[in-house]
Amino acid sequence: MYGVENSNRFAAQVGHDGRNLMHGCARLAVKMDFFCGMLLKAVEITGTKDFRGVQTSVGEAIALRHLIWSLSDAMVHSGERWCGQYFKPNYEACLAYRNLAADAYSR
Repeated sequence: MYGVENSNRFAAQVGHDGRNLMHGCARLAVKMDFFCGMLLKAVEITGTKDFRGVQTSVGEAIALRHLIWSLSDAMVHSGERWCGQYFKPNYEACLAYRNLAADAYSR
């Protein structure tokens, strides 16, 4: 009844990977919003907002924020029909997020 074959196919059949990655992307996108807001306030308070190196770092953080939100939007708006009336996230956007997330966190 519950063989090894069924258990090996479980994650793919229920769409766990895509939904898990979409959840992680949404969480990172909100964190990036918060982080970018704090970063903008910090450089304003310290008076370093006009330095080129600081502007580059802030611009990179904002670009990563936009990229994460774009991937989140792509997961939802380009989702694929699944079982009946249900949809699953766009898996290509999920995989792009998975490859980018570690780099975005470390920066």
